[in-house]
Amino acid sequence: HYYTAGHPFLVSKLCKIVDEEIIPGRKKQAWTVGHIDKAFKRLVRDNYTTTNFDDMIKNLENNRDLYDLVFRLIMDGEKKTFCVSNPIIKLGVSIGILADENGSLVIDNRVYKKRIYNYISSKIETSYSGNA
Repeated sequence: HYYTAGHPFLVSKLCKIVDEEIIPGRKKQAWTVGHIDKAFKRLVRDNYTTTNFDDMIKNLENNRDLYDLVFRLIMDGEKKTFCVSNPIIKLGVSIGILADENGSLVIDNRVYKKRIYNYISSKIETSYSGNA
């Protein structure tokens, strides 16, 4: 729950990574927090692709207002009030990127936050500055 906020797809993915990659061969070994931490690190690497992550990025790229809002939350650390009546926030909630945390707008879970952070960072690092 710490990494996924209970998102069923992400919980399943973390479990699959632990079961098949971290403790392969169905060893009778108890899972530890360390195993889950390793699974999280593998899941947020960009070379670990899923349709879920691809759709999340497409949704951000196809809606500039949502992208800008998420950028400000993650990259600038801005604080925003959660108001699902706001169409941009409503869209972000409906596609699972945004959530309410005690009246504040947040990225739904740590997996998404890290994947989006990595994506935006990469875009910034590879963008043309125009200073040639």
